[in-house]
Order: sequence, then C-alpha cells, then structure tokens
Amino acid sequence: MSTSWRRASRYLAGALVVMLALASSLHIVSAANSVVSFYFFYSTECDHCTTIQGEVLAPLLAQYGDQIDIHYREIADPAVFKQLVALEKEYDVPAEEAAIPTVFLDQHALVGEQITASLAHLVGQYL
Repeated sequence: MSTSWRRASRYLAGALVVMLALASSLHIVSAANSVVSFYFFYSTECDHCTTIQGEVLAPLLAQYGDQIDIHYREIADPAVFKQLVALEKEYDVPAEEAAIPTVFLDQHALVGEQITASLAHLVGQYL
C-alpha cells in the first residue's frame, strides 16, 4: 500500500468518525427531559449571523432557558468548517444555497432567513 493511499485512508477514516459523531448528536430531541439541541454555524465577521444571534437565538434562550442546548460552531476553525460542509452534504443543502448562518436541528437544515422564519416554530414543536 502506498504512503499516499495510507494517508488518504487515515484522513477519510478520521473524517468519517467526526461526521458520525456530529451527526448522531444532531438528532438529540428528547421528550423525556424536554431539551432541544441544535448546531448553529456562524462567523464572527458575519453581520447576518450577529443579527440571528440577537433577534432569534437570544429570545429563544430567554423563553426556553435550559430547554434549549445550542452548540455554537464558529467556522473560522478549519475543522468546524469541514463539519459544516459535511453536514450540508448530508442534509442535501444545495451548493447555491449553502451559506452562514446555518442551523442543523434534527432532520432540518435552516440557512440564512430560514432560521428567522422557522427556528422558533420548530423548537416549539419539539418541546
């Protein structure tokens, strides 16, 4: 087996482990303890991301408190960016629609204005 093949195999195996771990944790919607968990991918340099944090996420946290578990993922970290791209593929987000901010909640991928339009309703449904 060539060195480049081994390196590629290790990379793919590592990427698969990260994707499976992240994907399995995305589906955390527990009726037993009424906690909705979701991932929010954003950039500190994105004005729209800041707006979503202030106008959507902050009110949800104020309303539901500990019933919401938001995993903030800043895409400046290359590993986080790779997670975002992998999840966009897994959730069939069309390339032309892929952007930040993005929320992954259970079987839903919400991009940009979809977060404003749908996230509060989805959280309410799961709780």
